Amino acid sequence: MACIRQVSLDALWGRESATVESTLCATKQTLAALKQVRLTPPYPPLGPYPVGDTLGYTIAIAIIIKSRSAGRYATYQQFESIRKLRAGFSNVFMASVHGNDSLRGNDKGKQYINTCPTNSPWFERFSRGCLSRMGQIVKQDRAVSLELMHVFLGLLEQEWEAASARERIALADVGAYATFAFCVSFRGPEVFLVDLHGLLKYTEENLQVNGKAFIIIPLLGRFKIELGDQYHLTPLIAETRSGIKVRLWAE
Repeated sequence: MACIRQVSLDALWGRESATVESTLCATKQTLAALKQVRLTPPYPPLGPYPVGDTLGYTIAIAIIIKSRSAGRYATYQQFESIRKLRAGFSNVFMASVHGNDSLRGNDKGKQYINTCPTNSPWFERFSRGCLSRMGQIVKQDRAVSLELMHVFLGLLEQEWEAASARERIALADVGAYATFAFCVSFRGPEVFLVDLHGLLKYTEENLQVNGKAFIIIPLLGRFKIELGDQYHLTPLIAETRSGIKVRLWAE
């Protein structure tokens, strides 16, 4: 019952108070106007609702319970974590007999008309109200500064001078990984898609544009919203203005 009370309050606060006040004012004005001409207001009844969970209360209660567990940054779970329960239920529902017969659309675009409770307007209000009440604690990763990058590559070069042939292979891997990720803003896993065959091919080519040397960083793999493995060629200056030697680490 305590969870139901909290869920209902979150749904009520899914709209801004100014919006609720404006709706109330407009409704009163409509009733006053219709009363002058003796017309019955056309508003539909607000209830009763059918017996059973048709709005997603059960999943909302599970979300509230999960939110009370200890999180990484606070004594409670963050909204970005607890909202995954809704996504999980929606995916299971769409895989069931109730969700599989609701596809409408054509080859260019698809529209899904379904009766999934967590897609109801009420559940949308609950989600917005829950987020508004809880707020979010965002802790972004700190960016690597240009100064820090130069110090890091300098340390690698110092180790290179005294390293064995086997150790230099590892140092080259680390230097190339850090250089590609920093200069192209690749995500961490994306650097592992660099194709060595393509890198060798384009490194041997002397690419010059307006007197400046460039190098191609080829990625080979399966990317989001694409089918199959494809090449993505990213051009980079051979040496940046600050002195990061991209071609040297690629070679």
